Amino acid sequence: MNGSLLKLVELPQEVIIAFEMALGLIFLDLMLGIILALSKGEFEPRKLPKFLQSSVLPYVGSLALLAVFSTIIPEIKALYFTAVTAVNAKFLFDVKDKIFGLIGKQREKGKTGEKENTANKG
Repeated sequence: MNGSLLKLVELPQEVIIAFEMALGLIFLDLMLGIILALSKGEFEPRKLPKFLQSSVLPYVGSLALLAVFSTIIPEIKALYFTAVTAVNAKFLFDVKDKIFGLIGKQREKGKTGEKENTANKG
């Protein structure tokens, strides 16, 4: 059974690349979310499985299904690329927000450090 599923469904290269891009953004967003939660002291490992179930796997699963069906029904390919574009846009905005959140967190630490330094000098 080694590789038999891949032999059943041979995905075109552009479908695979689009899927990999979406997975990369989803993974980046997940990692940045964990880092941001850790930096705020709000990370709770017990909530991670529920978060994956409700906020990550639906995107991955639906894109995977559309990718497979796009090889069977050619008209679905347009829907697949539209969905990939929408998911990529959503996660790009989420990644941007998390990066700005981390930058803001670092700036707050810097300002707090400056206040402490000036208070210690005076």
